[in-house]
Amino acid sequence: SGELTMAELDDSVERIVKLKIDRGIMNVNDDTRTVEEKIATAKTIVGSDENRLVEREISAEAVTVVKNENNILPLNPKEGENVLLIAPYNNELPGMQFGVTRLVAENKINSVNIETHRYSNGNLLTDELKGKIEAADYVIVLSEMGNFSHLNANHWITAGPNSIVDYANELNKDSVVVSVGKPYDVAVHKNSKAEVIVYGYKGMDPTEADGGLTPTQT
Repeated sequence: SGELTMAELDDSVERIVKLKIDRGIMNVNDDTRTVEEKIATAKTIVGSDENRLVEREISAEAVTVVKNENNILPLNPKEGENVLLIAPYNNELPGMQFGVTRLVAENKINSVNIETHRYSNGNLLTDELKGKIEAADYVIVLSEMGNFSHLNANHWITAGPNSIVDYANELNKDSVVVSVGKPYDVAVHKNSKAEVIVYGYKGMDPTEADGGLTPTQT
């Protein structure tokens, strides 16, 4: 069903903690705190500013640029330019938008106009999407694969990014393909100008963000 029960989550956590104890990563013998005290400490750590900073540093270190023609990356949009974010699933778009919005808030990029679009099986390079690409200054599209069959050029999950990139190239738009699943799909996007591997496709619920800036999920 794709859902995990609390019992399954508890089992997973127990295995992780046991492994850390066995490997000497955690020393519980000298820890005399009560369960309540441990929970209180955990609540001050998980989701804290320091914790978020570490999460971000780890994520940044995992990003791999595998293609960067004409030094498209890093993107440096001008004030008021249009950035189009495209993904195959709706739950992936909020995270993309969150990332751009945060960069603007941190003054790391200029303020830009953000447009989003979802491509899907049977709805790839539609007239609507063409119009959005035509209006965009930068196009960022997510690509992913779950199994070997997805590498077929005719499979919608691969045909989608390819058709988007080809159309952006026709219009001389700067476009970036971001591989968010298993990284082998980068080999099938031969016409892309820039490709990045990020190894993570889990989406983001828009209700998990406060004002588009601060994640509330811990």
